[in-house]
Amino acid sequence: ATAGVAVRKLHYTDSTNTILLYFFMTGVGVAGILQLFQIHLMHEVFHTKSVILLLLVGVFSTGFQWLYTAAARYGTARLLSPFLYLSFIFTTVEDIFIWKLPVHLGIVIGFFLLL
Repeated sequence: ATAGVAVRKLHYTDSTNTILLYFFMTGVGVAGILQLFQIHLMHEVFHTKSVILLLLVGVFSTGFQWLYTAAARYGTARLLSPFLYLSFIFTTVEDIFIWKLPVHLGIVIGFFLLL
């Protein structure tokens, strides 16, 4: 919700690309800080398939974020919210079928909260 309000306010003064820069730099900073608490998981070995999949996730996520930010310039939050919720559902389905992660209780609770 905060990000949606920020995009609506920033589009009056900044371009879509500048807003994306703000979001990605904030995301990199937050992810870097959180990674410090996940050092024990750094033993994961990256292989060609996982790197290619990560690159694809990055490309499609960037595309979605750019389109969503550009759409926020013209659309209302009521119109755009379902697309944001779909991105959460798509990410969970991707975790299950591509990354083979188990479904935790928190994911099930999150689905019901989205409905």
